[in-house]
Amino acid sequence: LAARLAVGLPTVTAVVDGLVERGYLKRTADCADRRAVKITLTAAGRRALEQAEKAMTALLEHVVAEADDPHTVGHALVDLGDALDKVRAQRLAARR
Repeated sequence: LAARLAVGLPTVTAVVDGLVERGYLKRTADCADRRAVKITLTAAGRRALEQAEKAMTALLEHVVAEADDPHTVGHALVDLGDALDKVRAQRLAARR
């Protein structure tokens, strides 16, 4: 997880600890690998994520609407998202 986010392990551990304490994530042992821990989203975590996504979408729509050419900006954001997905996929493939 730390490698995928490009942050240090202590950072991820601290964030996960906080999300577990708030009831948004659940840790479970990995039966196949005693060193590994599975992290899953709880129902409360799913609701919080959905609310955050809705809030971010509303904010982004508001900001884009203020642009001189909102249609072009919207397309540019979609292109940027696609490019980010491609780079992420390439990075993951290179690690295998």
